[in-house]
Amino acid sequence: MSAATKLGKCFVSPSRVASILDWKAMDSAVMAVDFSGKHVGVAVAGHPARGSVSCLLTSSEKKSQPSDELFGQLEDLVKEHKVCAFVVGWPLQAEGRPGKPCGRVLHVLDRIVQRKGSMLSKARPFTLWDDRSEVTDNDRNYDDVPDEW
Repeated sequence: MSAATKLGKCFVSPSRVASILDWKAMDSAVMAVDFSGKHVGVAVAGHPARGSVSCLLTSSEKKSQPSDELFGQLEDLVKEHKVCAFVVGWPLQAEGRPGKPCGRVLHVLDRIVQRKGSMLSKARPFTLWDDRSEVTDNDRNYDDVPDEW
């Protein structure tokens, strides 16, 4: 099966991601990932009753492509937080068209889905989220070191 076919089987609408959360069990979470900038941003949001809120878990320097080490860290976070779905930042251009950054996101997702025991599957799908209103180009391309909390 081609990478595009495997990736397509893992893609769902944002409303489907919301319905996957098991609110009764209160032990599932959604992971938001941003592969589009100089850093890879990851946040996990779990059930509010667990006391967990969305927080920045990791931000790692990005070279031309995320490393196998980074994918391993993401897989560890998926297991630790019982992630049931992903929301992936979709960096559309200002006019709403996909550009080179969207191609990079698809390339990273292709690499993830090709990994043995991939964290992306029909059982743990992803959706793309238009992040134009949340992130500006200045936020993505900053050269400063992020604040340390």
